Amino acid sequence: MKLRSFAARLLLLLIVLVGAGLLSSTLAALKAADANVRALVAEDVTVRARVAALAMTQQIETLRQQVAVITGDYGFRAAAATGDRGTILSALANHGERVDADLALWITPTGEIILASSPVSELPASVEKAMGRVTPQSAGAIEAIADKAYYLGISPSLAPSLMGWLILGKTIDTPEVERLEQLTGAAITIDIRNTAEGSGGRTSAGWVTHTIDLGALQTGDSLSAEVSLSLLDALANFDGLRYQLIFIALTALALSTLIAVGAARWIAAPISRLVGTARAISNGDYSRSVTVDTGTELDSLGLAIETMQQAVSERESRIRHQALHDLLTQLPNRNHLHTLYNRYLTENPQRTTFAVALLEIDNLPQLRDLYGSDFSDQVLRETAQRLAASLRRGDFAGRVADQQILLFLQELNASSVPTVMQKLRETLAPAMSIDGVPVTIETRTGFAFSPAHGTDFEDLLRRSQLALAEARTTGQQAATYELGKDEHHLRQIRIAGRLQSAIDENAFELFYQPKYHVQHRSICGAEALLRWNDRELGNVYPDEFIPVAEQTGMITALSAWVVERAIRDQQAWRDAGIELATSINLSGKDVINRDFVDSIVVKIRDAGLPPHALVLEVTETSMMSDVELARENMERVQQLGMRISIDDYGTGFSSLAQLRTLPVRELKLDRSLVEQIDTEEGDRLIASSTIEMAHHLGLEVVAEGVETPQIFALLRDLDCEIVQGYLIAKPMPAEHLLEFLAKESWRGLNAASQT
Repeated sequence: MKLRSFAARLLLLLIVLVGAGLLSSTLAALKAADANVRALVAEDVTVRARVAALAMTQQIETLRQQVAVITGDYGFRAAAATGDRGTILSALANHGERVDADLALWITPTGEIILASSPVSELPASVEKAMGRVTPQSAGAIEAIADKAYYLGISPSLAPSLMGWLILGKTIDTPEVERLEQLTGAAITIDIRNTAEGSGGRTSAGWVTHTIDLGALQTGDSLSAEVSLSLLDALANFDGLRYQLIFIALTALALSTLIAVGAARWIAAPISRLVGTARAISNGDYSRSVTVDTGTELDSLGLAIETMQQAVSERESRIRHQALHDLLTQLPNRNHLHTLYNRYLTENPQRTTFAVALLEIDNLPQLRDLYGSDFSDQVLRETAQRLAASLRRGDFAGRVADQQILLFLQELNASSVPTVMQKLRETLAPAMSIDGVPVTIETRTGFAFSPAHGTDFEDLLRRSQLALAEARTTGQQAATYELGKDEHHLRQIRIAGRLQSAIDENAFELFYQPKYHVQHRSICGAEALLRWNDRELGNVYPDEFIPVAEQTGMITALSAWVVERAIRDQQAWRDAGIELATSINLSGKDVINRDFVDSIVVKIRDAGLPPHALVLEVTETSMMSDVELARENMERVQQLGMRISIDDYGTGFSSLAQLRTLPVRELKLDRSLVEQIDTEEGDRLIASSTIEMAHHLGLEVVAEGVETPQIFALLRDLDCEIVQGYLIAKPMPAEHLLEFLAKESWRGLNAASQT
């Protein structure tokens, strides 16, 4: 090792400082009466241990006497004589509160644990010892149960023969240990130790400890209490020794200071230079040159720091790019787009108009499902490259979602949409070749314009998303945000926020619209219709909150509320002597929810209602997510006697083959097929053929939306069994339905329709 090396200098400095300190400390320590201090402390801790043992013995004796008093109590013996767990538990609870016990056990004479306030896997050794005596008598002990130490009071219950053993325990917890420490003036630790360790005194880690053996455990170990005094505190009481140590320490400090001053002057200059460079690197300055020429290892350290500086600079550039760009497309990410947008606003205070266009690759999920994620990633990457290459100077684009790219287009307004769409088609229309597979992408675009639609980045992004959703819903390639859409969107958010509270607060109300049987000329049922008048939102219509409930997953909770309220109203009607079937609309998620369907059956049975009291109305399209499960649930309900009705028939592409296989009893014509059959020949033919088809399948037909006598007459002539609509009655609360039935205002319907 070279004498001039940094390592040699540092080693020499450490040897001088540490050697001087150790030598002076050792000489001072050897002069102290160490052995005498240790002996005094050992004797003192033994005395304190005896005090602690006596205090613990007194605690055991007190608890033993308390337990003996309890077992001698006539009320407790009477409870024990019954052998009933509840009675014994009640008696234990009454007495346990007075004793302030943490553990209570009741054990039979044979050793079986009948009651335990905490889990106990086996009888403590002290309990077995007490039970083994020829003459039963009370006892006390300290035991470890479930890794906790307890004072135990053990007492037999005699009346006059032995009925069992009562064990009460108090935890030797932190407050109890602190009480013993305050009493003895020593540190006390309760511990489980190996029996081979023995008891007595020992010294370790600056403490003199005396171990009190508290008893053997079932595991072969023993419970002990360690009483400790700090040897360092005792040594500190000797002022003379302390003064010697202070003098020696000051002497060593003076010598070390003199040596450190010389060493600092020797090596401080190059190290200070390296420290300055390191600080510059930590502040992001990577331009400083690291040059150290000392002829020592510091030269190698300087070279290493310079290499590190270059590596950190390159890595930070990569990290900054990755933080601001999408890793797949290398386009700016959402956060960076926000920054670029704000920078544009700052640099162009006199800006005119600009467009935000949110482009979505419509068929990307299908491509991913067909060819895999790597393939769809290449499609997205190629799309991003084409879009980036087509942008004008000053425009920019970024990826904001899985299959969405946001375009910022300067100096454009709503009239420019056709031009932009034409350019997008020219850019994206040519087929891509991905792994030899030709791919044509399909896109939709939502436009928002500034300042007409706002100037905030998040507002414009949200409104372009609303426009994209509109294009997706209407099947168009492009759509522009319309003022007012935000309010609808925000109202949906507020509805979602209030929906669960409305369910919990019973803020909904069921209205009922009567159903009239044409042949029987009577009211044969009523459809339950949900109404919501919210204290914050006002009237909220079903076509507003039902879709929100389905999207947020609260539809089943809402349907459960409807079922419970409808059953309650059914019970009230039947108590009044009125038997009407109630039709309830179920969501598609409800139909394929086995537990929910089963709960309806259970609730009807528990309410004492016949199965046909409720009619479940489902739409054919609601079952499309899992047709087999929906059919299975419907068949199970139908076998139990409940009726299933296909609702809104005629609103979609209904399948006759599908309808034939479903366990339904009723077909409900949508109002769109009914309300114009008196004026539209096409609607009349569709209604006629549908009714005839339903009859061939053995189904009853319900027509809703009947509002005029002419429509009623046509439906009657077409043999439609049941009608529903304003001609019969408007939806009404449950209590008004009883009044409506009492008036019998529907009696003249058949006659009125013939005039």
